[in-house]
Amino acid sequence: MSSEEERKATKLMNEVKLVTSHVPGSAAAKVTMRNEIRGMFITEGIPSFFVTINPADVYNPVLNVVAGADIDVDNLCPHDISYDAQTKLVASNPVVPAKFFNLWIKKFI
Repeated sequence: MSSEEERKATKLMNEVKLVTSHVPGSAAAKVTMRNEIRGMFITEGIPSFFVTINPADVYNPVLNVVAGADIDVDNLCPHDISYDAQTKLVASNPVVPAKFFNLWIKKFI
């Protein structure tokens, strides 16, 4: 290609990018959004991400292990422990779900 043809091709590609920058999902639209986000870093600062962890203790068999139940964790099926038994365990001893939550959060962090 000659340099004149390269300049024409580059000009055409820039025009295509300009037109497609408003087409959702196009490569040019993605570049435009990335540039907007980078600009927001300057004006708003780098974003902070927060995670809220809420483990469902009444569905988790680990709660029974924390409560001291003798459970074979390696051969555990989800249907082995009933929801009713879990809720009764949680209601009867509030320390068990607190220990479960503490264990879960420590393992997450």
